[in-house]
Amino acid sequence: DLQRPMRMAFEDARQRVVRSVNNQMVLAYWLIGREIVQALQGGGERAGYGKGLLDGLSAELTGHFGRGFSVTNLKNCRLFYQAYPDRQPEIRQTASDELNVKGFLARLSWSHYVFLTGIKHPAERQFYEIEPAQ
Repeated sequence: DLQRPMRMAFEDARQRVVRSVNNQMVLAYWLIGREIVQALQGGGERAGYGKGLLDGLSAELTGHFGRGFSVTNLKNCRLFYQAYPDRQPEIRQTASDELNVKGFLARLSWSHYVFLTGIKHPAERQFYEIEPAQ
């Protein structure tokens, strides 16, 4: 049956597209978080003028790009960058270099990273980041 291999090939391609889009969103959200922390907050934990910064940025980004830039998501971007400030904006396919983590794992989605930012201890966070990818 020729249809079965074609369906499988299509599903495989679809999954690769979804993973690729997710990987690019992880990088984009990390870069947005970096911009919020470094440029808008001057490297500080929070901006001196508080919530207004994220409200304005949310409105601007939503107006320009559409959905995905709520104040809550921008807070998540900021926390994501603060949890991983030394990472490189790149996607790694494997966790083989566990002791020298530079980028982000392709197998982990944005929601995984949002969850991981809630773990305060970096070593514990790294364990839970690497463990599912093994």
